[in-house]
Amino acid sequence: LSTLPRVSLVIPYLKETWEHMSKTTASMLAYTPMEIVDEILFVDDGNEPDWQFHDQLTSLHPKVKVHRNEERQGLIKAKVTGAALIKSEVIIFMEPHCIVMHQWAEALLERLAVSKSNKNLLVMPLIDIIPEENFAEYRVANHHIGGFDWSLSFIGWSSLRRETRATTTRTHIPLRPSLAVSLPSGATVGRGWAPTTPT
Repeated sequence: LSTLPRVSLVIPYLKETWEHMSKTTASMLAYTPMEIVDEILFVDDGNEPDWQFHDQLTSLHPKVKVHRNEERQGLIKAKVTGAALIKSEVIIFMEPHCIVMHQWAEALLERLAVSKSNKNLLVMPLIDIIPEENFAEYRVANHHIGGFDWSLSFIGWSSLRRETRATTTRTHIPLRPSLAVSLPSGATVGRGWAPTTPT
């Protein structure tokens, strides 16, 4: 752990249930080495009182903090706001309805630690599936390969192959890593991260 950078987690939330948020936080506290965590910052994005849970969250651990946006800013602005409030060398962006497992953070941080010279590196975990209607269920996610159409909608690989065959058999589709949403759950970046190529 001594070679890993210090980290803070930024977790925006809007109209999330306490069941989901408490299980998310409990898994982070159980499976994250807290000696390298500066804070777990929840960003309340303008929630109404029944959806705020400030006292419940901060009572879980001294490193759990809550920042409130008095008006809803939206997911991306809430993440930017949270990132500006923390001081750690590394930021992990999370969602309030994700369960983490053993050594989830170490794997992400080790990848950043060995690539300190690459300020544009973004590390992503493999995210399995927990159905929204049953938080006790768990499904292993497939490795998805897909692409974006001309409207920038994400389409699955089989659909992409059909579209390619329909246009030409000679079309070459270069494979590049991409994000279907901006900084999704588990996205881990060093402070000062700024991509120089489109994602």
